[in-house]
Amino acid sequence: MREGIQLEMAPMEGLTGYVFRNALAKDFPGADVYYTPFLVVNQHHTFKRRERRDVDPRNQIGLSATGKPRLVPQLMASDPDLFLWGCQYLSDLGYEEVNLNAGCPSPTVTAKGKGCGMLEDTLKLNRFFDRVFEGLERQRIPVRISVKTRLGMEDAGEMEDLMRVYTMYPIARLMIHARVGRAAYSGMPDQDSFCKALEKNNLPVSYNGDILTPEDGEKILVRAEGHDLQKHFNGLMLGRGVLRDPALFRKVRGGPPADRAELENFVGELFEGYAQAMDGYGNALLRMKELWSYLAAHFSEGDRYLKKIRKSRQREDYEQAVRELFRSG
Repeated sequence: MREGIQLEMAPMEGLTGYVFRNALAKDFPGADVYYTPFLVVNQHHTFKRRERRDVDPRNQIGLSATGKPRLVPQLMASDPDLFLWGCQYLSDLGYEEVNLNAGCPSPTVTAKGKGCGMLEDTLKLNRFFDRVFEGLERQRIPVRISVKTRLGMEDAGEMEDLMRVYTMYPIARLMIHARVGRAAYSGMPDQDSFCKALEKNNLPVSYNGDILTPEDGEKILVRAEGHDLQKHFNGLMLGRGVLRDPALFRKVRGGPPADRAELENFVGELFEGYAQAMDGYGNALLRMKELWSYLAAHFSEGDRYLKKIRKSRQREDYEQAVRELFRSG
């Protein structure tokens, strides 16, 4: 990996909370920045207990608001006043950057004008940023604002208008998922449209979308260089690829792949960490099953053992299935 490229852990709801982040940063370091799954400010100006715990500095081990690796909370809000309240809350905890979720494609989210739904009306998006940045200055809230976005909601051609809005404001960084909202996570990322979006950009940009191997990251960097667009493109955001291969950040930096002992230790730490955080092994087992739906792809016989893991109902059954997987050929 070339110098000056920032590596980022994407936020994934239900999967990349503090238990996962702590274990990954300890066992497979390499990411510069971790983004939390989105927090939602409700009408009563508060967060859910689970969300408060996820950003509580006391729950972060090896990550901090200002050091390296750095932790950045992500907010989902289309109301500027609610977003500003969330920024103040997070600033009071010591965070120096807040990330706006303008990329979640879930229909239940976009129907409320949140997430990727914010991209449907650029005039409204412009007013949102105008009030947010004015409010940050007026209320003296000392946080930077970064934005996770997509190429548009329906068509990648929307990105031209979106970039006009983004470049009007002092946004700290754009993370562009190279798909439109209606595509969710299906189909191939539209790297041509991503490169086109960079042509009239003056903001730091990270690429997000199907980086599953070190070669995937290198290809998009080379592609941007071919268009002479690398000036502001200096970040790679990895998500599902890290769930499949926890050593991916290390490999992108030129390090070795994970061996079975490392992976076995990692999933064991996660299971125990979830059990402690979720008050028992029952809920922890459900979370591990979700993670294994990604991690099983790392093993040649992963599908076979994934069925056993999914069928397990007790801690002992799950641990036996995992042991068999790691002892398989």
